[in-house]
Parts: sequence; structure tokens; C-alpha cells
Amino acid sequence: MKICILTSSHSTFDTRIFHKQARSLTNAGHDVSIVTPHESDTVRDGVSICAVGDEDIGSAGLEHARAIYRKARSMDADVYHFHDPGLLPFGLLLAKRTDARVIYDCHEQYEKAFRRYDFPPDYLNPLVSLFPAFQSFVANRLDAVITTTETAAEDFRRRGQQNVVTVKNFPLTGHGMAVDSPIERASEHVLVYVGGLNETRGLEPMLRLVSALRERDYDVEAWFLGSTAGQEERIQKLTSQLKLADSVTFTGRVPHEQVYSYLASGDIGLALLDPERFEQDIPIKLFEYMYAGLPIVTTPIGVSSKYVDEDWGVIVPFDETEAQAKAVGRLLDDHERVEQMGKQGKEMVETQYSWEVEQDQLLELYDSFDVDTK
Repeated sequence: MKICILTSSHSTFDTRIFHKQARSLTNAGHDVSIVTPHESDTVRDGVSICAVGDEDIGSAGLEHARAIYRKARSMDADVYHFHDPGLLPFGLLLAKRTDARVIYDCHEQYEKAFRRYDFPPDYLNPLVSLFPAFQSFVANRLDAVITTTETAAEDFRRRGQQNVVTVKNFPLTGHGMAVDSPIERASEHVLVYVGGLNETRGLEPMLRLVSALRERDYDVEAWFLGSTAGQEERIQKLTSQLKLADSVTFTGRVPHEQVYSYLASGDIGLALLDPERFEQDIPIKLFEYMYAGLPIVTTPIGVSSKYVDEDWGVIVPFDETEAQAKAVGRLLDDHERVEQMGKQGKEMVETQYSWEVEQDQLLELYDSFDVDTK
């Protein structure tokens, strides 16, 4: 089957899109291409990257989106699989103007996310208040919708789209946890966070937590792995105010293959996310921490809470630094407990919460399409 994946708002080698979906489909014997802003055409792990524009950008504008559509349509694929709400109009055009199957991959409940993001693209801004209706209008004219949570899937079903498949964003485990080399640590204890940084993702709470622990005489540092775009001034102000310049490290984006080197060198995985913002999300970082053998310290984030058992995680309030510091301090004081929690979390990922288990949902959807390969 000839499959064309379209994305306008993710990096070319995005973990979910490239490393999980595209590679799984390729390994299943399909001819897979990704059309995306990138510096040049290339092939990696059997997946063809079809470049639009001359750089890998985080969020494409209307001109790039149009170019992605034109390039994709010219490929005459059996299935078009598009990510990002900015491509909804073009997904509808593909459904109307080709005889291919068209899938919309909805990563989160965007109508809530838009209130906090500098998003969607400018050309969709007039549609923000109408977005749920617009998204449903398009989705109901496509062949299938993929969501990352069952809650989101039920919302699509209520709005009329019946072919909805939930493909959770669990971590890859098939090749083991790749650790190139340990990351040198400067303190006895290391807290680690993976992901973009802003206020709803716990930037200030995590910094205040590190400060509170150091005030309690814990020799602790924190590593933040992810984009700090737009937060540089805020980070500088907070680290100066809390006297954390020597206790925190901001790495920026870290290649997927290097993330576990950092996690394997840490002690506790942090996810102090805003419960309101992430109420319907299942952050992959929780499972990455578990797979790396780290106990989780997280906030009560809705649908994700059912995946955080006391055997491998601790739930703390989002805005109570003292409560957070006490919970983390108890873990730092009990190495044996930390080690046992890490083992149990890792076992759960390997047996239940892995991409290798979850990919079957994706492959079964594609197998259900009765198409003549081109």
C-alpha cells in the first residue's frame, strides 16, 4: 500500500509520526513517505522524506500547507494520513479530489489547547471559536480518525464519525533502551523533565521544587530536556531569583536516540503539568520515565491518573511546592523504594504500555482498507 503522511507542525523526525507510525507501517511492508517542511529529500529507515521548503520548521504557515497538499496529491497515494489541525482544509480537499483513503490523526483536544497556545496558524484564526464544528465537518467526510485517548475518540463518535481508532502514544521498547553513554551529574540526586517548557507544563513549579529541596539540604539538580522557545527571559529571571544557576540544566531539544541517556542517569521523572490544561491528555513522558526505570512524580492530570499507580508513581498538587518537596524528599531518602518503583514501572511499560503493543491498533486500521495498490 502506498501511504503518504502529511505534517506541517511537527519536526521531520517527530517521535510519534516518524519513529513510531511511519517506521511501523514500513516494517509492515508498506511504501511510506512523509511530506513535510525539511531542507532536502532523503530516505531514513526505509521512509521517504519529501521536503517542502528548505528547512525543518515547527509550525508551517499557509504557503507551506498549500505546498504540502500539492506535493502529497501529486504522489497519487492509496492512503493520505495527515497530522495537525492546520491541514484539515487540505485533508478535505484530498478526500474530495482523489479516490484515496484519508485519515486525520488528532493528537489532542485542540479546542481546549487553542486557549493556551499561540495557535492555530494565522489562516485558521477566524475559525477558532468554530473549530469543534469545523473539525467535525471535515472528520465526518474522511475515512477514519486516529486519536491518542479514548476520551477524544468518544467525542468524535458523538459528533458523527464512527471509524475512530485510539492509538496511544506509548514509548518504543522493541530495541531496548538505547543509552549511548551516561550523562555526567554534578549532584547526588537528579530530577529529569522531558518535553517543551512553559507555565502549563510546570516550568515555575519545577524550579521552585528544586529550590525547596536545596533549602532542605538535598544535594539535587534538575535537567530539563526540551524546547524553551519563548521562555528564555522567564527562565533567566526565575533561576536568578531562586539562586539555581548551578542547579539546573536546560539542554534544549534532545534527539530521540539520546533521551534515554539522560533518563538512565537520573533518579526521578517530573511531570508537574497543569491539571486543567492536560485533563484529557496522556503525556508520553510518564511512560518514558517508567521505561527508563524512574519513579514518576506528577500532578493529577485527568485521564492519565489511571496509569500512575503508587507502585511506580506519586501524585502531588500542581501549585503546592511544600507538598511536592515533601513527597520528593521522601523518595530521595529511600533509595530502596525508588529502585523498586523503577523496576515495577519499567515492567508495566514492557508488558502493557509500549508502542510495540499499541501499534497493532494502527496496523489493523490500515489492514481494514480495501484498496488496490498503485
